[in-house]
Amino acid sequence: ATVDKHNGVADVGMLLGSEFWKHGFGTEAWQAATNWQLETNRGKFRKLEAGCAAVNLGMRRVLTKTGFTFEGERKNHFIIDHAPCGALFYGRFK
Repeated sequence: ATVDKHNGVADVGMLLGSEFWKHGFGTEAWQAATNWQLETNRGKFRKLEAGCAAVNLGMRRVLTKTGFTFEGERKNHFIIDHAPCGALFYGRFK
């Protein structure tokens, strides 16, 4: 995670092995971790930021289910399966 202490912002992420996809584990873990970071004021964050490839529908669902709001896209940021793909950015405030 990247932390901007001056502005109270942390960039957070997770990696979940494919054998655990589509069971709700990612959503449950993400919700617990991000709630803990904001509610306990751990690191004094006022905002969490996260991103994913536009084709990563699972992570996009996790982010929206857990209160993150779409903030923008960096077009053609990734090359996935030999094709350009955007990077999507989300944020959640305390």
